[in-house]
Amino acid sequence: MGNTLMQYSWRSWAVRALLVGMVAGVSSANAQSEPKPNLGGNVIEYLSYDKLAENRKALVISAINSYDVGEYHRSIEALTHLLRGEGLKKPPRPLRAWSNQWLAMNYSALENVAEAQRHAKLSLEEDVEIWREYSEPRMDLALRELYLESWDRLRHSFEEKRNGLRLGLGTIPRVDYSYRSRLFEVLAGLGYIPLDVDIQGQKFTFKKVLLYARIQRMRNNLERLNPGLYFEPAIFLVNDNTDKKLEIGGALSFGAVMAYTYKSGWEFGGSFQIAQLLLGENAQQLPSNLSIESENLRLTIFELYLRKWF
Repeated sequence: MGNTLMQYSWRSWAVRALLVGMVAGVSSANAQSEPKPNLGGNVIEYLSYDKLAENRKALVISAINSYDVGEYHRSIEALTHLLRGEGLKKPPRPLRAWSNQWLAMNYSALENVAEAQRHAKLSLEEDVEIWREYSEPRMDLALRELYLESWDRLRHSFEEKRNGLRLGLGTIPRVDYSYRSRLFEVLAGLGYIPLDVDIQGQKFTFKKVLLYARIQRMRNNLERLNPGLYFEPAIFLVNDNTDKKLEIGGALSFGAVMAYTYKSGWEFGGSFQIAQLLLGENAQQLPSNLSIESENLRLTIFELYLRKWF
């Protein structure tokens, strides 16, 4: 009887193992049999294709397959469905940019230049990377020329915005005016800090105003992180309310900048002072909110800023 129980137990485990293997095999086969769009791997990743809803996956595949066999109107219909939805149901930005690019491809194939140009523009408005990084190799020459024209207009429109207003928040709050030439940006403005200092129980209030100009060299590439460097001569005006004395000093600063600029002209960025050289006889007596100093050399000052080009 013991042998019988052992044989039954062994058979039971064998059947279970077989069933588990069959289920795993079926699941694996189903995963492998799931159709994939005829796109480059980088584009599939860009679209986050695996995370799309099943109906959107089907429309993506339908649009591609229809285009590949010359059924352009059917492809347009699938792409139009992909773009439907508002609010929470609105398709993700990469999918909107991609759908408009493929609409432009279909209209270009139908020799409808106006619609091809319109959708090329719409795709760039959604995401400029759809042209810079994810341009479809199947795109015909005529459409590529339309994209180049749209991209040049977009870039030229931003390059015409040479003036800017900037608000910086950080160690020294600042506001300034910017002018951008082909090689450099020139800024002029002021910063202000009220400082309360407690010395042996006696409180002193210093008001420090910074008048500065800044010359900086930055890469200006739309909707990508742009690094740069700046050089900043400045004048400190410090008022000690205890004896109404006004102290004046100068400074030369050098630092790094990093910014991200949108097509609309809005720019978000930050700067970090690498070194500051204080000038003048009373430089060391000027109150400072900087934490690291050695003789006339002082380090750090950072800011985050928002700028609008116009």
